[in-house]
Amino acid sequence: MTKTLKDLMQSGYNAFTNNDYSQTISHCEAVLSIAPDNAEAHHLMSHAYKVLGNHHLSEALLYRAISLDSANPQYHYNAAVNASKQAIKTVPCCICTGTASLAQYA
Repeated sequence: MTKTLKDLMQSGYNAFTNNDYSQTISHCEAVLSIAPDNAEAHHLMSHAYKVLGNHHLSEALLYRAISLDSANPQYHYNAAVNASKQAIKTVPCCICTGTASLAQYA
């Protein structure tokens, strides 16, 4: 029996829900082998790679999804969340570094 794109995507979502991220990626890759411009597959695979710790590939896949379906607000939201988390990690916090002082706000 040949799986349709819809079946493959559903299998990918099921695998993700079950924390089987490598299987999620496999299903998304199967979708992309048939429909390389499938934004939904790029987006789901982005989530799987992010959970597995491959943030660079996750980001690339997310931006590919956005380029394929720029009208999808979820893709833009996820990109904004990722960017804000990255900014928080890279900007030193005065409280964390022990340089906070109320005098600077007076």
